[in-house]
Amino acid sequence: MDGEILAVGGECSHDGVPLRTGSVLESPAVSAIESHSVRVDGDDIHLA
Repeated sequence: MDGEILAVGGECSHDGVPLRTGSVLESPAVSAIESHSVRVDGDDIHLA
């Protein structure tokens, strides 16, 4: 999978094949989005 999922007109497709509820796709093991563990303390959020 190239990581591209298109949503057009309320329908999602991958490689031109419509996705159905419960469809399972292979996804990359790493995300381009940096993530952090956080701890919530009341209204404050701290890096864990």
